Amino acid sequence: MSAVAAPSTAAKPSAVELEEVDVAMQKLADNKAAWASAPLQQRINILKEIRARLLDQLLPWSRATAGIRCSKRDGQVAADVLLTALVIINQLDGYLRSLEHFQKHGSMPRPPSTSRNGQTIVDAFPVGFGEAKMSLLGLGGASVKLYLQPGKPETQGHFYREPHGGKLATVLGAGNQHHLALSDALHMAFVEGCVVMLKYHPIMKPAAPFIDYVLEPLAKRGLYASCTNPALEVTKHMLYSPLTDHVHMTGGTATHDAIVWGGDPAEQARRRAANDPLLKVPITSELGAVTPWLVVPGTWSEKELTHQSRALAEGVASNCSCNCLAPKVVLLAEEWEQGDAFIAAVKDELAQLPLPSPYYPGLRQRYQAFKDAYPSAQVITAPPAEPNAPCGEPLPYLVNVLPAYPSDPSQEYALTVEPFAPVITFVKMKAGGGSGSVEERFMEAAVKAANTDLWGSLSCTLLVHPDTEARYGEAVQRAIDGLRYGCVAVNAWSAIGFLPASSHWGAFGGDQTIADIGSGLGAIHNCYLFDHTQKAVVRTPFISAAHPLPAKYSPMPLGVAKVIAGLSHSGLWGALKMAFAK
Repeated sequence: MSAVAAPSTAAKPSAVELEEVDVAMQKLADNKAAWASAPLQQRINILKEIRARLLDQLLPWSRATAGIRCSKRDGQVAADVLLTALVIINQLDGYLRSLEHFQKHGSMPRPPSTSRNGQTIVDAFPVGFGEAKMSLLGLGGASVKLYLQPGKPETQGHFYREPHGGKLATVLGAGNQHHLALSDALHMAFVEGCVVMLKYHPIMKPAAPFIDYVLEPLAKRGLYASCTNPALEVTKHMLYSPLTDHVHMTGGTATHDAIVWGGDPAEQARRRAANDPLLKVPITSELGAVTPWLVVPGTWSEKELTHQSRALAEGVASNCSCNCLAPKVVLLAEEWEQGDAFIAAVKDELAQLPLPSPYYPGLRQRYQAFKDAYPSAQVITAPPAEPNAPCGEPLPYLVNVLPAYPSDPSQEYALTVEPFAPVITFVKMKAGGGSGSVEERFMEAAVKAANTDLWGSLSCTLLVHPDTEARYGEAVQRAIDGLRYGCVAVNAWSAIGFLPASSHWGAFGGDQTIADIGSGLGAIHNCYLFDHTQKAVVRTPFISAAHPLPAKYSPMPLGVAKVIAGLSHSGLWGALKMAFAK
């Protein structure tokens, strides 16, 4: 079996259970050199085998993941069908195109690029990677620019140019979105050339059999194994095993620091002072952020204001706001005449959104901590999305408004703590001083605040009306270029930046280290396999079908989601297969 079975309880693991983990990891270690030197055609064939399996169990898989969120609604199942299929199909297709190009030409495909201020910017999407498919999904008009790190070589496919002798990567899967574990495992296997030991987050156990099924082409060759044992001792056993050569994780900063520096504060302090990390192998990570939305003042029509308020409300409510890219701080110009109307519109939309089930571990405690920090935050309630759900009573949305930018941002809870809960803070700030228009001065001040005062650098959103950009195009471009975030989404929630396989997904590629990790080290997706990406800039029209909106405005029947997933995978045959899937 590829999976290490979970014990019947979360009690301390037995010696037998730990031995089972050791046996699985030893098998992987025995095969790591062979995988590192495997012919390119074998890798391509395995990718195709994995892809061929993706639809087989997609519907029961999506029902299982909806159940993790305490949901039985067809709407949630439909969302999981689409998200899983589209993210993974795009990722697999991106890898296949790059490896097949490498096989034929001896190099990775290189899209067109430009240079600005000494930095190379690649036209990563829609050039060459599924433009027609993305148009089908409402992403027509969207684009992705990939910014490469200045001063670094513009090389691609480091593993394929200079293969290592074999590595075993222990991957800690995310707990909030099941497809992240699969994405991470694929990245480590096919971009980094590692055999993979995947440790599932405890609440993702129901998804494990389906992910293991998709990855069976790797498992049957001894290149992949997984573990659902929830015991902390098992996780530590894997992380600090002498067989582990690399660790990759998606989670929180506290977890990262406990892994690298030890779980006890005193041990962490001692090890940091001595520069003696407990973890002796490299670690890459994606760790979230206090995600900002920068709203540039402008004149919006009623339709535009309504559309963007709906998009922001959906970002807050989606997955009970337990997303690393959930909007958390909205920066508004004090001088914007429509600012109060925008805040009011977002509140009105939230009041109409069914309250999601608070399924994620620790959610209630984090919510209460935010409520304690802002006792005057407005409580917005609505009917539960899942009445009588086993997760318990849902949590109302909390909307916090700061009438002025804090004098000491480092002490402002909302700017420095990622709540991972259904809360949002609006901050009114004065446009900066100096010459120029209010719009130009606001962009300069807001970019500086987002870069220096808000914790993390994973993703952000910049809302700028096309008329405003037409008047102040140079200032808008400076703002986009200046934002130090791994994904800068212009006029859209950064969730859409996760879909194109050619995008960079991870923290801003800067100077972070394991001692000051921020939003993490490294990135996934990047199907062109650039070695040194800095960030992606994702653009959409101001009003776009690509923007996720509340289900009442853009309903997705389960039958339609199944057909779209099938079409995206294998055309008419896939659509027919999914149409009759049970």
